[in-house]
Amino acid sequence: INQLEELFKKMNIRIRKDSLYRIMLPGKYKAMLMKHDGDIIKLRLQITEEHSLFSLLELLGKLQDSVKGRSPVDSEKKKGFTGYDHWMADMRANVQRSYDMNKGITHQAYYFYNVIFPMFFANIKAAILEYQYQNEKADQVEDLVEDLEVE
Repeated sequence: INQLEELFKKMNIRIRKDSLYRIMLPGKYKAMLMKHDGDIIKLRLQITEEHSLFSLLELLGKLQDSVKGRSPVDSEKKKGFTGYDHWMADMRANVQRSYDMNKGITHQAYYFYNVIFPMFFANIKAAILEYQYQNEKADQVEDLVEDLEVE
């Protein structure tokens, strides 16, 4: 990843690390922006200096790990089976407790996999597409200049 980042720098592909950081940690980004008195340029420089593409990918991995941790349903009755109704009432309580504990994690996981993850990589893809677009425009201008010189 570090070599890829070096290649991006050599090719002038601008990975917007501040945008990647903001995608993953919008609240922390906002707090940092407030510390910089709303100066986006200063914050961009700070994030770019403090974070490599590798460290941002590590952070993405940590976020992914944090949304994976779900508590399993405790289906085994510690006291043993004493009757259908009693066992089912305990099971219902255990399932509800597990659901209540995990519903926040489920929402976070959904948000991570459907918003953060795709936006992170779309950001990198957009930087590469921007580079390609700018080079195509430069090639078109060169072709136009050559055509004008011929005439």
